[in-house]
Amino acid sequence: MSTGPTGVVVMAYGTPAHPDEIEAYYTHIRRGRPPTTEQLANLTARYDALGGTSTLAARTRDQVASITSAL
Repeated sequence: MSTGPTGVVVMAYGTPAHPDEIEAYYTHIRRGRPPTTEQLANLTARYDALGGTSTLAARTRDQVASITSAL
């Protein structure tokens, strides 16, 4: 029996790739409404606690590479 190609969708909500993208990212997820100074400071502090950015993007890329290898 022959099988066709396998498609896999890998989804992640998103995250800024660099600390200088936090404000643009936050504005985007709020449907174009910029965050207040306080909200931006809070989110920036949360990313700082993680080392500047989230590991979500890197983890998602690693998952894609692993799935690609497995298939």
